[in-house]
Amino acid sequence: MHRYTPVDWVTWGLATVGALNWGLVGLSDFNLVHALFGRTPVVERLIYSLVGFAGVWSLVRYFQYTSEARPLERIELGR
Repeated sequence: MHRYTPVDWVTWGLATVGALNWGLVGLSDFNLVHALFGRTPVVERLIYSLVGFAGVWSLVRYFQYTSEARPLERIELGR
């Protein structure tokens, strides 16, 4: 069983927010991040950078979790 760190939870949350934002852009041409923070481009750019980092972190953690050696389970048929 894996333990998720607070960094994992925050980055997965950010990646989810980024995915939802891109979904809004694709479906309705509405950019929520720009609507909320467009007046301060530095903050908007920071948010996009954090979402990008979150996506990379999530991929790294995913491959770490799936590549760990797991003991083979013994399957007993009809016994």
